[in-house]
Amino acid sequence: MNKRKILWFTGVVATFVLFYFLIPNSVYNQSPMIFSMIGAVLFTFFLIQTIGDFKSIREFNKPEPSEKRQAHNIAPWMVIPGIAMIFVFVMNFSSNEREELKAYGQKVAGTIIDGSSFKTRRGGTYNVTVKFKTKEGKEMIVEESVGEQEFKSFYKGQEVELVYSSNNPKMVELLTNNATIEAYSGVKDRDISAKDLMKLVTFTPDSVGTVLNDINYQWAYKQEDNAWVNQRKNLLIKVKPNEVINYLSFSDAFSTFPQELEKQQFEQIDSEDEKVKLYENDEFLASVETQLMESSKLATIITMWKK
Repeated sequence: MNKRKILWFTGVVATFVLFYFLIPNSVYNQSPMIFSMIGAVLFTFFLIQTIGDFKSIREFNKPEPSEKRQAHNIAPWMVIPGIAMIFVFVMNFSSNEREELKAYGQKVAGTIIDGSSFKTRRGGTYNVTVKFKTKEGKEMIVEESVGEQEFKSFYKGQEVELVYSSNNPKMVELLTNNATIEAYSGVKDRDISAKDLMKLVTFTPDSVGTVLNDINYQWAYKQEDNAWVNQRKNLLIKVKPNEVINYLSFSDAFSTFPQELEKQQFEQIDSEDEKVKLYENDEFLASVETQLMESSKLATIITMWKK
């Protein structure tokens, strides 16, 4: 290997080390995709030169001596690993960001103040602008990338929970989907089951919140409603210990929850109201009904009584 190729190979290694290990998260966080693309372009350039050792752009089209022809033919294919490096650098930053937020993360409430999207035939990018205050009271405004479905569910003025790095408050992750919630809270979201309701009706009021937050993240007790509310998932639960529990959901629980009841040996019994399904087992009575709320949304209300 001649001295020029050694120099080019040194550039390959130096580029990888710089963009994979040395650039701080606080700098990378300014624009992860742009930094990743710059790193990939430099990596590709040095890799092509390591293989082909082109001395000018004309050599791409100029016939080469036979001993160089093979290397010059292979060199353009180095664009493929170069493109792969974009994803390597992006994933490495995401991993480093996740580790920093786990180590130095602070959970606070924020407000969505703006959003933007850019669509193409093959996809698009979606961003929301969030305002929040750090634990020290410093106001921050950051832009965060989100998925398409999340973007469609957000609105201006919406409150969201987020985690930011105390080392770099501009490094933020929104706690708005199951993956991030599990990563930073340890709670693996799942649907509330009939078995859960049977247990909750026997618990003291102080224990209900702990159990609910092990099932779904972000339950809070609302004194004015005398109920536990999960605004993120649009759920509500009222419990009268050892007597009755009410569960309100805006999901398709009216059609799916009867199957949950059957798993707990509930059997359907006659009901005078067609809109209400009645069930019972040895310990409980249960009803499943739909109701049009003031918001014009159709809710499913499940009530379970202890016999």
